[in-house]
Amino acid sequence: MDLDVLLEDPSLPTLPDVIVRLNRLIHEEASLDEIANLVKYDQALTVRCIEMANSAWYHRERPATTVDEAISHIGIAALSRLALAVTVTRLFDDIDPSLVNMRKHWEDSARMAITAAHLAERLGKIPPGMLFISGLLCQVGKLVYYTALPELASRILESSRRQGIQQHHAELDILGFHHATISAALFRRWQFPEQISGMIEYCLEPEQAPGPSHRVPAVLNIAGLMTVFTPDAGLAVEIDEGNLFALEETGLSRDDLGELYQHSESRLHEALSLFLGGA
Repeated sequence: MDLDVLLEDPSLPTLPDVIVRLNRLIHEEASLDEIANLVKYDQALTVRCIEMANSAWYHRERPATTVDEAISHIGIAALSRLALAVTVTRLFDDIDPSLVNMRKHWEDSARMAITAAHLAERLGKIPPGMLFISGLLCQVGKLVYYTALPELASRILESSRRQGIQQHHAELDILGFHHATISAALFRRWQFPEQISGMIEYCLEPEQAPGPSHRVPAVLNIAGLMTVFTPDAGLAVEIDEGNLFALEETGLSRDDLGELYQHSESRLHEALSLFLGGA
């Protein structure tokens, strides 16, 4: 399977015009007023961005009541990333329900986001807000092939279940690449900030990340385990080489996963409300 061919499939959604224009303004380093005025065109987007700016992930004592105040609180870059993330959660709404339960998908993504931000705070020197957004969007690549390649998606899901392996290993066997690679490539095509794509790209194989630090992809890797963890049974799949590397890189152990899951559970409703309006 060719990744470029997959991303050019006509069945995939396109970005709304407001986000295309927002990306353009970001790349042009537009002013606060220009970006705020654009976000205000979309009422639902405005509400979500203000709510997120007031959430615990950004730790602001004085609540924002307008887009201008939200930007003042968290900055243009952070608010722009929030707008992009909110928009993506409103796409991909026509996928065969036999392949994915969309509520479950976004619950898993929210758990990943919550855990990534929580670990960023614990470990220090990593921006929790950026990790939250990257965690939320990491699994969008699955939605891409569920939409464009439903027959292969069925094979991937069946292979993962039958072998008891993490889904990205079945993706590699059948597609030749995994959903994190798809997500990163899609967001680059959509001209999202490179920080988001770069954080996501190596989250399933953090040991392969370039550069001196593997901490960020390792955090996202551990956060991803929350999607295959249950409080009663623990992990539903075997830990792989990337997971072992991530545990060592972050100084965590398998015994810490239960606490991380409980933390994500305690914040799940808030996260879903922020991005999905309580869906």
